[in-house]
Amino acid sequence: MLVEATVLGAASTAGFGLTWTRIPEQVRQWCVDHPLLTDVVATFLTYELLLVGTGTTTALIAAGFVSVFVSAILYIASHRRKCLG
Repeated sequence: MLVEATVLGAASTAGFGLTWTRIPEQVRQWCVDHPLLTDVVATFLTYELLLVGTGTTTALIAAGFVSVFVSAILYIASHRRKCLG
């Protein structure tokens, strides 16, 4: 169950990352300016989408992983010089 949740969380975050590169700059900037709301929406959508195909506990753990990963992505996006040099 934990391995499945980790894989689902990583795959969902990878999908978020690929989508991130294709959305307009204004939307990306809004997401960076409002990281808490972006994180909550991404976590909720991940939980709802994974709940259909997996068990409740697996979906909940995967949504937790997505929350952590999305927070990291948004932090790096807003502090690019500090994180990437």
